[in-house]
Amino acid sequence: MTTNPLLTYLRDHLAGARGALELLEYLRDHAPDQEIRTAADNFHSEIAADREVLEQLTLQLGGGPSVLKGFSAWLTEKLSRLKLGSVGETVDLPLLEAVEALALGILGKVALWDALIAIAREDRSLPRLDYYSLRARAQHQHDRMELHRLRLATLVLSSDTVATN
Repeated sequence: MTTNPLLTYLRDHLAGARGALELLEYLRDHAPDQEIRTAADNFHSEIAADREVLEQLTLQLGGGPSVLKGFSAWLTEKLSRLKLGSVGETVDLPLLEAVEALALGILGKVALWDALIAIAREDRSLPRLDYYSLRARAQHQHDRMELHRLRLATLVLSSDTVATN
């Protein structure tokens, strides 16, 4: 069976988006920080919309979601909850690491759109989408998530906070 590298790449990103959506749902429902709960809710709708675009693109190229990759993303998110399972009443390292993982995932989405911008210049079979707008939206998402990450880093990692714990 011949595999299409582009479809594999898109399926990897679809799986990553699924994991991100599940992590955002968890944070929306369980984070001890109200600002993170609100942000998780907002990011969830945006990332769900981006995932829908990616899913449609995959279908237009003749592929569908990979059951194995989807399961892998689901399992990874569930395993990450083991660490987050200790999310309690305070803002702590597991919360910071969850937000950091989301920020890194969004950077991966920026890289995805960059790759598709480069491909679209050469490959006329790639569906015509406004990849530049999708990239800009992902960059804006990352910039906003990064503000949350840095705020949490200050709360969790500052020597004043660490000294009292």
